[in-house]
Amino acid sequence: MTSSLSYQIGGFTFTLANQINYFHGIPINAGGYEFDTDLEQEILTEGLKVTKTFGGHLFVDASISRNDFLQEAAVDHYWTPSAGVGCRFNDRAGLPPGLAKKDHLPPGLERQLQRNGTLPPGLQKRVQPLPEQCSTRLPRLPRDWSRVVLSGRIILLDPRQRIVDLFWLQN
Repeated sequence: MTSSLSYQIGGFTFTLANQINYFHGIPINAGGYEFDTDLEQEILTEGLKVTKTFGGHLFVDASISRNDFLQEAAVDHYWTPSAGVGCRFNDRAGLPPGLAKKDHLPPGLERQLQRNGTLPPGLQKRVQPLPEQCSTRLPRLPRDWSRVVLSGRIILLDPRQRIVDLFWLQN
């Protein structure tokens, strides 16, 4: 079970969270070896994360969490620090108002968005380039290739505007 509370101050977001987990081990037999994990443990995790956004797309975050074993264990608790860099963007950018409010494209357009396919004419002018803050962190593309954003996807297009690859973004 997890709970969290976030508060924004200026360009910073502060998030407090806690989580309780239950682990139960099972015996494992592999390649003639037997491992009896005999584990049964509850772990309570509490932490703080601070996120700073730059230009609406790029962000950095840092966090610290304390993990407490609620049953007897070799250690009572441990700390986990972490840091990261990421990129966000509006995955509905450039769509007409009727489509921008939907979670997906109409079925006919969905079927056309596939590898080795092409962007339907009505959507070719509606795609948005991948934000520069994101694309600079990725490998350089061949000349005249592009990465675009459309309806929850990043799409890789070749010079003839064929879809070379695509993947869904998840929140």
